[in-house]
Amino acid sequence: MQLAYGIKHGLKTDPSGHVLQIQNKVASYQLLADHSGTLFTNAGATGTITFSLPVNPPPGTYFEFCVAAAFALRIDPPSTGAIIINAAAQTDGAYVFADALNESVTLVYAGNNDWRAMATTGTWTSE
Repeated sequence: MQLAYGIKHGLKTDPSGHVLQIQNKVASYQLLADHSGTLFTNAGATGTITFSLPVNPPPGTYFEFCVAAAFALRIDPPSTGAIIINAAAQTDGAYVFADALNESVTLVYAGNNDWRAMATTGTWTSE
């Protein structure tokens, strides 16, 4: 699966032509399926923050994450789902994190509460 992006009014868009949003979070945050296509960062954070992925969102739901403050950006799947990253499925419920500036990942919902990393930069470590 390859994500295709376009440009609309000079802004990055998802495959449907929707303009992607950027949200900087300084505290842990529960993601909703409605946030699909959003780039989340930890800009302004003063410590580790956790993004919790939604349970059973619609197929094609995806999120992008980028470390923008030199603190851990942690991503938690549902307790019955895994993050598939670096060509390996992690244990159900195990989080992944990165903590160096500009490390990034795009996660796409793969069904069964599992999330597949479609693109990564830097080092993402599993719990």
